[in-house]
Amino acid sequence: MKKLWVILKAKFLALLIITIIQYFLLLWLYSISPHSHEASLLAFSFVLITAFIVLIYGVPISVLSDYLTQKKYLRWLWAFLIHSTGGALLPALLWFDDIKEGRYLWVLWGLISAFLFWLIDELLKMFRKI
Repeated sequence: MKKLWVILKAKFLALLIITIIQYFLLLWLYSISPHSHEASLLAFSFVLITAFIVLIYGVPISVLSDYLTQKKYLRWLWAFLIHSTGGALLPALLWFDDIKEGRYLWVLWGLISAFLFWLIDELLKMFRKI
């Protein structure tokens, strides 16, 4: 039980870090648009929705990834593949009609979120071992 709590704390820390990174990334992207006065509110609401999805969907996938890859050769690569698949799968299923029409924005955002979560999670694991 204690090990699960340590794992979940690291996942929540990774979630907090990627939420902050995504907020500033979106704020920068929206600020170059002609409607930049709405950028802060739009970026904040978009990031809150993303953080909620990562909390409900991404954290369990990451815990599952840790469990499935704990004794694998090239564990980090397998973990990356699981995170990436999970990050692309949910948006692909939810916005399937957009994908059929060639719009991949949500899948791309899911992949970016999954990559950031994987990267921060791996860095936190690396620092815990030091």
